[in-house]
Amino acid sequence: MPDNSGVHLRVVAPRTLVAEVQTNPRTAEGWIDIQRREEFWLASTDGGVNWRRTGITEVAAVPETFRPVERRSGIDGLTVLAADPTTGDVVKLARLVPLHGARVIEGLPAGAGLWATGWTDKRVGSVQEPNGTVSEGAVIFSGSAISTSRDGGRTWRRSVLPEDVAAGGNFGAADLAIGDGVAYAVGQVDGDLRVYRSADQGRSWQRTAARAEVGDRRIEAALRPDGTLLIQAGILAGENPLMFEGLDRGERLREIPVGPGASAVAVPGGYAQSGNQDSSVGWLSADGRQWWHVNPPTVRR
Repeated sequence: MPDNSGVHLRVVAPRTLVAEVQTNPRTAEGWIDIQRREEFWLASTDGGVNWRRTGITEVAAVPETFRPVERRSGIDGLTVLAADPTTGDVVKLARLVPLHGARVIEGLPAGAGLWATGWTDKRVGSVQEPNGTVSEGAVIFSGSAISTSRDGGRTWRRSVLPEDVAAGGNFGAADLAIGDGVAYAVGQVDGDLRVYRSADQGRSWQRTAARAEVGDRRIEAALRPDGTLLIQAGILAGENPLMFEGLDRGERLREIPVGPGASAVAVPGGYAQSGNQDSSVGWLSADGRQWWHVNPPTVRR
């Protein structure tokens, strides 16, 4: 790949990887030349030893065995991309998910359901930043919602939460933690943590009694294999992160030492979690409870 390329890597199956590559060619003055920028996908079926370019095929429905690989969110709709765990070929759902600032949840095959979190409404207004400045013309979202599809994305069912639950990140939509028979939508409202639970595949959501002050920290959530809910509020050290363990199906929270888990990504054989944004370290786990630290590989030139 050319120097300065951006790479978004995903594990699809034990030895199947896909990577979205965006080149950043420079002008003679050193600026990024947007006119010559190129985007393409690479696939590997032997654990990253060999790679080939793969195109994107548009489909009416994501095949059941394919896994979502990209949180391709836009302000006015979500493009769902998914990869074949056997070949690494990538498909794009022809229909946009009708949510603003949405993202699709990765980790589950399409046959187990597609889940997306986002907003029903948007407007342009003024936003006061933490430092007191006012940003004019900002896009303001409202109507926290979760959309689910049981047929590969042909049709979607939308549930709107009674509050604007925000988790931060790109567009701030609630974070989702999805397990076998239960799902959680997690975020904050006016600085107070909110946990919503669904026991019917996202058709309806009930707010639990869980409470905690988290301020405007970014929030991430995940489920351990035993169904325990983990929530981390604050990603960078400067945010003074907090971590909670859900009890009684998310009805109560117990603060625990900050560690890996809430930002974990399911991979074949267990879980992986990268370090914070200012760190290149990583964590691996087979059961979501015991973790070991891994340093980045040594780069030889």
